[in-house]
Formats: sequence, structure tokens, C-alpha cells
Amino acid sequence: LKTSLSKGPVSRAILLSNLRTHWVWPCIMGILLCFNVLAVRELDIPTERSTAFVNWFIVSYIFGILYAVLVSLKLFLYLDKSNSVSFMHGIPVSRLKLYITNILSGGILIAIPPFAASVLMIFTQVSRASVAFRLYSILSFLGIYLCYSLIAFAITTFAMTFCGNVIVSLLLTFGIAVLPAAVTGFCIGVCYKNLYGYIPNNGLEAFLNKLYIVPTSILTPDCLVYIIGGIVLLGLGLWIYMIRPLENCGEVVVFSRLRMLFTVTVGVVLGMISYLFFAGVFGTDSVLWMLPLGLVGVIGANMIARKTVGLRGSGIHIGIYVALTLLVSLSFSYDWFGYVHRVPDLADIKSVVVTADRDATARITDPSEIAAVCALHKAVTEQAGEEMEIDYKWDDPTDYRYYTLSFTYTLRSGLTLRRSYDYLKQENAARYLEPLL
Repeated sequence: LKTSLSKGPVSRAILLSNLRTHWVWPCIMGILLCFNVLAVRELDIPTERSTAFVNWFIVSYIFGILYAVLVSLKLFLYLDKSNSVSFMHGIPVSRLKLYITNILSGGILIAIPPFAASVLMIFTQVSRASVAFRLYSILSFLGIYLCYSLIAFAITTFAMTFCGNVIVSLLLTFGIAVLPAAVTGFCIGVCYKNLYGYIPNNGLEAFLNKLYIVPTSILTPDCLVYIIGGIVLLGLGLWIYMIRPLENCGEVVVFSRLRMLFTVTVGVVLGMISYLFFAGVFGTDSVLWMLPLGLVGVIGANMIARKTVGLRGSGIHIGIYVALTLLVSLSFSYDWFGYVHRVPDLADIKSVVVTADRDATARITDPSEIAAVCALHKAVTEQAGEEMEIDYKWDDPTDYRYYTLSFTYTLRSGLTLRRSYDYLKQENAARYLEPLL
């Protein structure tokens, strides 16, 4: 009766029920934060903008992230059980109202601990028990904690609505948080091993810095990354919740047509681990080494998705994974995209910066000298395929010498092309490099 008579976008009865059920968790988290506040209070921190002050709460931020994940799991756990789904969607409350009510409940449960700790900070300042907690310090702590908690809560909520199993939801939550950095690092490593002359783009580091915000910069405009990301994920969670087939609770993915995405993703993750293992232990570079553990992951994920121990239905997933791996390997081996042998046209070059070991670093704009640089660069690209085996040919080291050589072209279009090399043939050094130097 209480739920059916509630008006507006929030069900007051469900909201109060959530708070009564889970009140103990914000109390425990609030106590932990207050202990952290009391520990920092005893430190003599000289300035209100001290980086040390922010860093003293890093452990609290980590606990806050885990606490936000726990809150989302608790509030949306009913989606993983058929009897709970039947009950919650049997009461006269729309999915929209139920979702908004749970989000509001989670926001209250998450916000109580940091606000309690902030009140303690204000009390210690007013009572002159400490000089550390000035207004900026309190706002710094509160902003950092809430931003981290928002993104953790949003990611977990999205995972809970997308998946039908709490374990898979936790794995997806961890994957969303970690995979951007892991995949970026993996791709850089693979390109470095398989693309002759590869240099990582400086923009990748800037991207990861914005994606994984350090506490010292959380109050800058970069914090919008987390705020906007959290809102977008909550919106996606609502959209999925509105179209989710409720009868698919207990499945790894509630949308049966996306099971292939689940199996291929698991295969790629285990394939990355497989490549890193064989590359680290045996020094291999080929992307084909993603196949051993990757195929195990594809087969295992398909069994989990279909709730069977047979190979039935795995053929198409295995075929897609093997085909993708072969395509990537062949593209590296035969330079399908022309990365390895690409040298800019002379007419397109505005300037070039050449770093030749420790002998010279110069910015060249003269067309004749740029032509000499292009000739040297083209000669170096022709070493591709041979340079990869140099480490194993030290029985005849006179043909090559270890020599750091890099080119940074600024093109007239405004784009930049960068390449770096560690070995140089003696004949190329005598014919192209020494006259240029």
C-alpha cells in the first residue's frame, strides 16, 4: 500500500527500507574515516594546500571505492535471483522509479561517511584542536572522496544491470576500471616489439593521466572526467535496466545475443596474459602467442555462458578469435598499413628534428638537409626484419652498431610523425649518417 500510494520519481517506502536495511555500512565506513581524520589531525601540516594533506587520505579513498562497489552490489543484488526479481517487479513500482530510488539510496549511503568526517574536521578546527583542517582542506577531501565513490558506484551499477551474475558483474566492474590502462600498455608493448621504429604517442600518457586522476589534481577541471563518466554510466545503466529481460537473471549477460562479446572479451584478456607470459619467458614477439591461453579463455567463457561442460556452440567463437589473431599477426609481419616503411614526402615536410645518439640533436628546415634525412631514414627502414634478429647475431657484430637514432617530422598539415631506432648498419652510417652529421 505504501509503495502504490507514493508519488513522484522516488518511492519513499523503498528508500526508507533501503536505509533501514543497510544503515550499518555507512556507520562502519564513517568510523573508519573519522579515525583517519584523527590520525591526520595529529600531524603538523604547515599549509592548507599541502599535497601531503591530500595524500594522507589515499587509504580512505581506496576504502571509499570498495565501499561504493559494495553499496551498489547490495542495492541491485536482487537482479541476480529469480525470486527476488519476481518480488521487486511484482510491487506496483515502475522500473524507472525503482532504479532512481536505488540510485538515491546509494547516494545517501555513500555520502554519509565523508560528510561525518568533514563535520569532525570542522569541529577540530573550531575547537582549535588543530590547524590542519581549513576550508580548502575539507573541500579537497570531500571532493576527492565523492568523485571516486561516484565513478565506482556508477561502474558497478552499470555492470549489475548488464550482467545477470554477481561474480561476472564484479569482474566487469574491475575490467572497466583497469582495462583502459592494461589494453593501452599491452598495445604499446606489442607495437614496440612488432613495429620497427615504433614510438608511443605522447597523447596516450596524457589520456591515461586524465582517465586515472591523481588526488592532487582532483579539484581541477580534470575532475569533470569522473563526474561526466559517472553520469553517463548511470544513464546507460538506466537504459539497460529498462530493456533488460528480467527472466535472464543468473546469466553472465542478460542479452543472449551478446554472449559472443563476453566470450571473445575473456579470450582477449587471457590472450594478453598469454602473450606477456611467452614474451617474458621465451622472448617471443609474435601475436600468435595470444592463442594458447586465449583459446582456453574462449572455450571456458562459452561453457560458463551456456552452463555446460561441452564444446557445443564454441566453434564460431573460436573461429572469430583465431581469425582476428591471425589478421593482426599478418598485418604486423607484412606491414599492411605501411607503418614500418613510411617516410614522409619531401614536399610535405616543414621541419624535422634528428637525434643521432649523443652526437647531435638538431632541428632541420633546409630542404637539401631534409632530403638527406629522408634518405637516411629510408635506408634505416630497409633494415626492418633484419634488425629484429641482431641481438642473436653478435658473432658478427661488425655489420651493425648499436646507435640510437630518432626522427620527428613536423608536416605542413600540422601532423607529426615520429620514429626511433636502436641499430644502424655500418654501411648506412658511412653513406648517410656521417655526411649528415
